[in-house]
Amino acid sequence: MTDDKYYSNEEFQAEMNTIFNDVAHQWRQPLSRINANVFAIDRLLKNLQIKDASIEDKLLEIEALTKYMSTTLDDFKPKIKDEHQEPFYIEDILTEAKELTLGVLREFGIDFSINIEKNFLLDGYRGKLLQILTVLIYNAKDILQERNTFPAKITIVATQNEKICLLRVCDNGGGISKKNIEKIFDPNFTTKHTSEGSGFGLNILKQIIENDFNGEDGVQNINQGTCFEI
Repeated sequence: MTDDKYYSNEEFQAEMNTIFNDVAHQWRQPLSRINANVFAIDRLLKNLQIKDASIEDKLLEIEALTKYMSTTLDDFKPKIKDEHQEPFYIEDILTEAKELTLGVLREFGIDFSINIEKNFLLDGYRGKLLQILTVLIYNAKDILQERNTFPAKITIVATQNEKICLLRVCDNGGGISKKNIEKIFDPNFTTKHTSEGSGFGLNILKQIIENDFNGEDGVQNINQGTCFEI
């Protein structure tokens, strides 16, 4: 970490709650209007007796994405340690992450695969793990798109032994420079233009992994790309 302010768990929770409450307030109304417009389009198509599978797929995708966005901030909010956790299968959460991102990845011609040695149960914050995976997938997508990688690939590998679960989100986008990889989880660090990102995401992910999952995180260059490890 850098010399930037280090948050205690209590300070982190308070600051993140304030930020996410403000943003959530701005999100709710437009998301509601998007869903209303989707419903109106669907009703209009039925009235006109127009049946088009590709349009229906896109409308369903919009509905799924807006539902995901409406719950994102609540899932991302720091929660106290004794809040209810739930058991879930790793295959289910990885499948959900794939369903949420597959439309965008297909649009850019990115192959996405999941490799699970065996399905296993985790006990924890399902929504937060989904957020972590989604952010890492989209970060990989951005790199592959920016560098015009072909063929572009993202792979998630899940393994478990008696003591730990290991998740690896890997891409073949050419890797991260040594200078940047050492700072990738630092507050406010980003390789993107300021209009595209603030570096907020990976630092928040680091805090969630360590505080809410009692986990560790890391990143390394491997083969022709990058692997983020949880």
